[in-house]
Formats: sequence, C-alpha cells, structure tokens
Amino acid sequence: MRTGEFHVFQAKAVIMATGMDQWRLFKPRNGNWFNSQSPPYITGDGEAMAIRAGAEVFILQAGKTQHNGFQYWRNIMRSSPAATTCYPAGRLINAEREVMIKHPAAMEPMRKYRQNVEDSVAEGKTPFYLDWTDASEEEVQYALWAYGNEGLCWGLKEIMKDLDIDFRTHMIELELEEPGRPTGGFLAPYIDIDCKTSLEGLFACSPVQFVGEVAAPTYTVLGWRSGEKAAEYIKEVKEPKPDEAQIVFEEMRVLSPSNTVEGPSWQEVNTELNQIMEEYKKYVAGFNPPGKHDKMSTIGLQNTLELLAKLKEVKMKANDPHELVRCNEVMNLIDVGILMVKAAFEPDQYKSGIWFLGKLENGEASFRPEPIKVLYPPKEVA
Repeated sequence: MRTGEFHVFQAKAVIMATGMDQWRLFKPRNGNWFNSQSPPYITGDGEAMAIRAGAEVFILQAGKTQHNGFQYWRNIMRSSPAATTCYPAGRLINAEREVMIKHPAAMEPMRKYRQNVEDSVAEGKTPFYLDWTDASEEEVQYALWAYGNEGLCWGLKEIMKDLDIDFRTHMIELELEEPGRPTGGFLAPYIDIDCKTSLEGLFACSPVQFVGEVAAPTYTVLGWRSGEKAAEYIKEVKEPKPDEAQIVFEEMRVLSPSNTVEGPSWQEVNTELNQIMEEYKKYVAGFNPPGKHDKMSTIGLQNTLELLAKLKEVKMKANDPHELVRCNEVMNLIDVGILMVKAAFEPDQYKSGIWFLGKLENGEASFRPEPIKVLYPPKEVA
C-alpha cells in the first residue's frame, strides 16, 4: 500500500494484530485526529477486514460515562496509563493515601473499584494520585516497559523525563473527568480460548473482545498464544486455493481512490463520517437510557444508516500512495460504522451476562447473544 501496489499473500492461517479500537470513527475530544493525544492510526482496519471476511465480531454500543474516571493531566484523556498499564507497580490512592485500586488482577468486580472512588469524592478525599513509590524495582521496570509499548504512553514518559519526575519518588496527581460524557461504540473480532475467530484459519490477538485488562501485557500474551495455536493449526490443513474473483474485486476496491479522476479527499470524508457517528451516539445514548429508543431516536438511527450508505458510495481521490492508505482507512471505518449502527436496533445487546455478536453473510447483517462463561465473583464475595 505504501507504494500504491496491490499484493496477495497465500497462507494457511492469518493472525490479526492490528490494534484495538476505531478512534477515528468519532470526533476527537479536542483538536483534530492528527493534533491530539489519541492515536490517529487506530482506524478499525483489522475489524473491517474481519467483517468483510465474514467473521463474527463483538459489538459494544455507544454509552455514557457513569462514574468518575481518572486522567493524567488536563486535556489528556483517561487511558490505560492510569488504569491498567501501570500495574503491578502502580496503585491509585486518595488524598489520605487510602488505596482506591491496587491491582485489577485481584478479580474484584469493577463496581467495587468505582464505589471506592465515588465514596472518596463524596467525602472530599481528593485529589487522587497514581502512586508507584512502594513498588519493587522489578515491578517498576516491568511497568515502564509496558508504558513504552502501550499507545502513546511513551509520550508521558518523555514528559516526565523533561520535568525530572521519577515514579520511584514522585506521585502523579490525577484529574477526574466528569461522568455523563457520551462515548463511542466498540467492535472487535470474537475469539475463543485458543484465539480462534469464527472464520476457519483466522486467529486474532488484537483487536478482540475484552479479555482481561486492555493494556500492552495482555496483548503480548495473546500474541504469543495466537502464534502457538496458529502454528499448530497449519500442520493439519492443506494449502488454500485463492479465490481469483475475490482477488480481482479487492484489488479494484482498494486501488479505486488512485484511479478516481475527481473526488473529495479522505480528510473531507472522514470529517463527514465523524459528524454522522456523533449523531449515532446521540440517538443511542444521548437522549435515552441504553436500549430504550423512542420513535424519533429510531428514525434518527435509520437516517444515520442511510447517510453511512451514501457516504460509502462516495469516490475519494488519492493523489499518492500515502493518501491511498488514508482513503482505505476511511473506507474501513465506514464499514465498521455501518455494522455498529445496524446493531443499535437490536434489543439483545443490552442484556447483561452476554457477548453481543454480529457478522455479515452475503451482505446481510445477523446478530446473536453469546453467554459470558467467565464471570467476576458474586456481589456477596466482593
């Protein structure tokens, strides 16, 4: 793609490791996608490939933040540095040095963590801090490695270096973001315990449904396991036969922006996509509780779906290989957005205790619930 050429790879198995999330499907919280702390290259490429191939994906709809969430500094939004990647070295404490969250691997329900935070806010025990000062050197080194391999956490390391801040001796004050902020949806391939998707020969380690904590160490482990399982799988299967018709179709689709004589830029289409998906967020969670659609919201979602379908037909113009890559990113985001909005009409996804799954078959979307088999301890134990 970086050269504008189309390549075909033949393999007995494929491991998807394109990274989590579809950040650029929605508007950034500040600035624009190429001038903010959110990685602009997280564009749902793996998710779109899985959808087009017919694999089942886990779908989480838009919602609202219901509890106070932690940030690092003002305008640096809440993310794993203050939530998961800092472990096992880090712990979150209140102003009286009472531990709010010590380690997610303790298997305590998240509701208990949140209640600790809410109680401290109500009692005025703020601000909160990220505290590594009691960690062993081994734990510090491990967490620093994780920071260097988790999204833009490396940027925080550089800021701390410039300010001469050391986790071993300094605590970082955390800012709280307000509850009630609309959040975008999420979609990712659904895997079993062997990292297999529903599609024969397709394995995934990231993106996948939520399996433990969303942080670099998790996907390092899943990457290792998916590699092992894929290696075992290819010993038992024959060489696949390429689908020539599919190859021709994909080549035309992928290279179409380079062959378009006149059309909008990928930036223009991405901006329009952001506007459409912001409307989706409003209709799903902005006006009603999740899963409760009044007549106007249902009409609004249908209009959103129609706008996405029209946007999918727009022919973008790429002037060079770099723009071709960006155009394909936007095309992928549109495919992800369409399935996400179609899922918004389904009532089952708001039931507790399930993974809500969807896929495309012959161009038609189908959905089903899948019971979650690994659960947190009951409330009485917590």
